[in-house]
Amino acid sequence: MAKTFGSKKQKGQRLEIRVAKAIRHKGLDPDARRMPCSGGFSHFKGDVSTMIKYHIECKNTEKHRLWEEWEQAEAQCGFKTPVLVVSSNFRPDLAIIKLDDLLNLLKIEKDYLEDK
Repeated sequence: MAKTFGSKKQKGQRLEIRVAKAIRHKGLDPDARRMPCSGGFSHFKGDVSTMIKYHIECKNTEKHRLWEEWEQAEAQCGFKTPVLVVSSNFRPDLAIIKLDDLLNLLKIEKDYLEDK
C-alpha cells in the first residue's frame, strides 16, 4: 500500500501509464501517453493524452471516493465523454462511464454488426 505522497503519486502514474499503453496496444491511438503533471495543464486536464473522444481520469487508491472522482472527471472533460478508470492493489482496472454512454457504444456495435 502506498504510504507516502511520493509512493501514492507513483502508484497513480503506474495506472496512467498502463491505460495509455492499453490504448496504444488496441490500436486506438498510437500516440496515447500519460499526461505530464497528471492533467496539470489548463488546456488539457486528463490523465492520459489521446485523440480518442474520451476524457480519461485515473484513480489508483485503496479507498475510492467514487462520486468525487466522477465529478472531477465530468468537470474536466470539456467536449469529450468522461471515463473514470479506477484500480486498487490486486484488483482489475475498471472503467466507469454513464449508462447512456455505454448504451450508445452498444448501439454503435449492434448497428455495425448488422451492416456486415
